[in-house]
Amino acid sequence: MPDTTHSNELLQGIFDSSLSSVFVLKALRDEHNNILDFTWVLFNKRALQLYPSAKGLIEVGKRVSELFPSAIGSENFKRWIHTTHTGEAYLTEYYHDQDGLTHWIRERGIKYEDGLIIASDNITEQKLKEDILHRSEALLLESQDIAQLGAFQWNEDMSEVYWTPQMFNLYGIEPNSLKITPQLIASFVHPEDKEKFVAMVSKIRNTQETYSIEYRVITADGRLKHLWTRGKIINGRRTGTVMDITERKLQEEKFKQSEELLLESQQIAQIGTFQMDEKGDIYWTAQMYQIFEIDPSVKITPALVDNMIHSADREKFFENVHKVLSSGESHTVEYKLCLPNGKLKYIWSRAKMVHGKFTGTAMDITERKELEEKNT
Repeated sequence: MPDTTHSNELLQGIFDSSLSSVFVLKALRDEHNNILDFTWVLFNKRALQLYPSAKGLIEVGKRVSELFPSAIGSENFKRWIHTTHTGEAYLTEYYHDQDGLTHWIRERGIKYEDGLIIASDNITEQKLKEDILHRSEALLLESQDIAQLGAFQWNEDMSEVYWTPQMFNLYGIEPNSLKITPQLIASFVHPEDKEKFVAMVSKIRNTQETYSIEYRVITADGRLKHLWTRGKIINGRRTGTVMDITERKLQEEKFKQSEELLLESQQIAQIGTFQMDEKGDIYWTAQMYQIFEIDPSVKITPALVDNMIHSADREKFFENVHKVLSSGESHTVEYKLCLPNGKLKYIWSRAKMVHGKFTGTAMDITERKELEEKNT
């Protein structure tokens, strides 16, 4: 006859050395061989750490239902019965919030005689970390979607690249519908930018330096997009981001066109724009240089402007400057310029403070003044 006591002592020693909480349960059956409950046969010390409320209450031979009445009929109880009947092992994770216990448990069960051995682990901390990770990933994906920013990572030999979902959106491709390769990406690149794109890929292969590049693509649905990519080696992997800068580029183009139109209009109307900051540094548009007939390479200073103003108008000119600086409001003044070649010009100017800077326009009204003098 087998020495049951010795076997149990051996099992107890093995179980006590385990890092998991271990229970050995024996089926309690009725006259029809149906399992009504389970009784404890063995349990280790860690089991009492996992279920502190059961400390001093779990006893060999005691029914599970006496300590955990809600266990009867639960999904876990059904698993225990199934494993005891069929011999099929199980692995499950569940959130235990009954009988005063609130934690995540990973449980494994295998058949043992007319019952089973159950090994359980408290994975609450792991679950919390996973939840934080999932939340962070979700937030990252949402942020990438809002910023129209995608991320990528090449495999070791750069034959394939992993894309985040937003990368597929940038290229107008159904997510995970295609194997992403350098050749596939290059097929979307605008013909005029393909050469520099290929050069960038070559650079990625042969250097560990951080890189960035702007290029255009024609998406799968035929849209033209301006993309900006930046990448570097992170943990030995070639990793980077791609941002859709189409809107910014269009705004820049509109601004450039507006600026060109403004400069052309100023040239036609002989109007220049100027600005002086609190340090006395002066910015002039191209038309200002033409009005004052000064080479654009010359640095404009207050002293230079002062020397060109006709002596008869110098006082009212600087009086007007003082009014603008002290009040911040718009003021106008007419004055004469004495050019280096001896030529005399009439200027009408309006200025005001804009964001703390002395800002204004100057118009060449020489023709009008000369015409007025002829008619008087």
